[in-house]
Amino acid sequence: MPDLVPWASQSRGYVYDWYIDPFEMPGRSLMRLSTTAANIGAGPLEIEGVDPDADEHDHQHVLQRIYDTEGGFRERDAGLFEFHPEHQHTHLEDFARYALMDVLADESVGEIVAGGEKTSFCLLDSVPYDRSLSGAPGTREYFTCDAGVQGISVGWADVYGAYLPDQWIDVTGVPVGEYWLQVHVDPADHLEESNENNNVLRIKINLQGNTLAGDLNFDQVVDDLDIDILAHMQGFVNGDLDVDESGGAADQMDLDYLITSILGTTYGDANLDGVVNMADFEIWRVNRMLDADLSGSVVEDERMYGRGDFNLDGAIDGFDFAIWQAAFGVGESKDGEVANVPEPGGMWLFGLVAGFLGMRPRY
Repeated sequence: MPDLVPWASQSRGYVYDWYIDPFEMPGRSLMRLSTTAANIGAGPLEIEGVDPDADEHDHQHVLQRIYDTEGGFRERDAGLFEFHPEHQHTHLEDFARYALMDVLADESVGEIVAGGEKTSFCLLDSVPYDRSLSGAPGTREYFTCDAGVQGISVGWADVYGAYLPDQWIDVTGVPVGEYWLQVHVDPADHLEESNENNNVLRIKINLQGNTLAGDLNFDQVVDDLDIDILAHMQGFVNGDLDVDESGGAADQMDLDYLITSILGTTYGDANLDGVVNMADFEIWRVNRMLDADLSGSVVEDERMYGRGDFNLDGAIDGFDFAIWQAAFGVGESKDGEVANVPEPGGMWLFGLVAGFLGMRPRY
């Protein structure tokens, strides 16, 4: 039987790398967050639409298939599929709920101040969670978002990035201060699990206003997440996005200004320490290996630039290596070390080929 748990990860940005989006709905402040649900149970979460004659845009009844240890299974009602027009594929209704909640004087959880609406998901194996779990497959087994079979394998997790439609809480008018950010998986109990008491996760956050130039997610720090946001918002017209104050829509010049003038560095500096060196190469190398995991997995991560995606195209590949190589040595080394630049050769070829192995984020 499956057992779903929400997964928060600071290194990957799951839940922790929330940000305020003032652009999608002018006049509203939307807190965007990524959500990840992992299956730590003894069996897969598997669901299937059971109205084969229904139009793909219709609601369909869903059955959950629960496998036993003898190879048999039983089925039960598990809610509804709906066609999501913005995502252009099929979702399970009411899969998650997000809320911003008061922090009381004793650090306990108070009332909901924003959010509380349910969100639908397409369920698939996005990233490995713990493949050492008994029954965990080595490769992805659920990878489509149609009205047929969807699911999450044992030891795998489903990731919904903050940039996707409906991945937000409307926090317009919420005062600055400390709050609990809560993610609740399967809030309506449509799915049967071995443990129904571990579906809620909370982290404490500090909601602030925008006081720094280039701080596009209002977290009081200008960093790689702001680069990522500006890359996603190219073409949008908003004063906060016009970081070079040239007027008009966000464009490449704004990205250049953010990286070179505000952050004081150049493309290829993954850790934004002002020096393009072997430390940045190592960030690119490690994340290229993760994204090209030969098991067939894909590391869906909220971070782009800070993981080595220097051209911000959604893939960590040989093109990013070329950017790093061209900028190698820019800035003053703190310890005066001299390192040889890796030659492109096989590494360049690996980056280009591996780029085709990785899956782009879902839209």
